[in-house]
Amino acid sequence: MGTDSELFSLVYFSRSTVEPRKVDAEIRSILDSARKKNPEYEVTGALLFSRGFFAQVLEGSLTSVQSTLEKIRSDPRHTEISVLSCRPIAKRNFADWSMAYAEPDRDGTVSERINGILENASCIDCDDAGSEVLSVLQMLITGSETISSGT
Repeated sequence: MGTDSELFSLVYFSRSTVEPRKVDAEIRSILDSARKKNPEYEVTGALLFSRGFFAQVLEGSLTSVQSTLEKIRSDPRHTEISVLSCRPIAKRNFADWSMAYAEPDRDGTVSERINGILENASCIDCDDAGSEVLSVLQMLITGSETISSGT
C-alpha cells in the first residue's frame, strides 16, 4: 500500500467512554502520553473532543499511524472507532505538533459543524467526512482551513 518513507494522514473518530466529570483529566492524560511517545515514532497530529466524541488526525509513516491507531483501539476510553480516511499526503498539516489539541470554538459554529459530521458519520461518505474533520482541526488550531492535498 505504501512505503515507510511515504507520509500518510489517518483521520478517525470514536465515541468516548469517559465520564463527563473526568473528561478534562483524561484529555490531559491522552495528550501527555501522545506528546511523550509520538516524537519517537515520528507521528504528528491533532485531537478534538466535542460532545462525547473524539476526532483525531495522525500523520506519519503508514506503519506508525496504523500502530498508533491499534493502541487507540485498545484504549478503554474509546469505543466505536471509525477510520474516515487514510491516504498519502505530500506534507504534514500538523508538523509543529506531536499532538495538538483543538478546543471547540466558543461561539459554537465549528462545534456544530464537527458534531454534524461525527453524529452522522455512518450516513455520509467517509472521504468527505475525513476531509471535513481535517479542515475543522486545521481551522481550530491555526485559524486557517488551508489543507495540503494528498500526493
